[in-house]
Amino acid sequence: MRTVAAPEAWRVVAGVTVGQDYSERTLQLAGPTKQFSLGKSFPNFGPTGPVLVTPEELADKDDLHLRCSVNGRVVQDARTSQMIFPVSDLISRLSMVCTLLPGDLIFTGTPGGLGMTMQPPRYLTRIRLRHEALLSRMEVRDRPSPRRRSGGVKLEAA
Repeated sequence: MRTVAAPEAWRVVAGVTVGQDYSERTLQLAGPTKQFSLGKSFPNFGPTGPVLVTPEELADKDDLHLRCSVNGRVVQDARTSQMIFPVSDLISRLSMVCTLLPGDLIFTGTPGGLGMTMQPPRYLTRIRLRHEALLSRMEVRDRPSPRRRSGGVKLEAA
């Protein structure tokens, strides 16, 4: 898909899930020109899933609750409606620069809780990742579905 208008953006989305968007900050912030993409390109730096929820199952696609905790301590807790740009705008803007293909993943970011902006800053290290429990959760109120009887679903990526 190329040049998707924001009001039509959700029609190109197969589903939503949660994921961890890790960054290697030393590499990412080094040099005169910051390399944000390169710092996110290491193996296993984008775990997602394990559940995919279709947009039709969501009561409000533009107001999803996102929460991330490290060792049981909540470090992010916000809603997609609090983001600077709605998800549909992000999809539209991205489609103006690259072709979106089936199976592409788009990490939208979160409304708040970035570790490097905390006081004091908090960073995960490779050693700490082996010993810490990092959990992302998206709680959605879904529409009734023949596949699921619950009034909500929690998607978690560890």
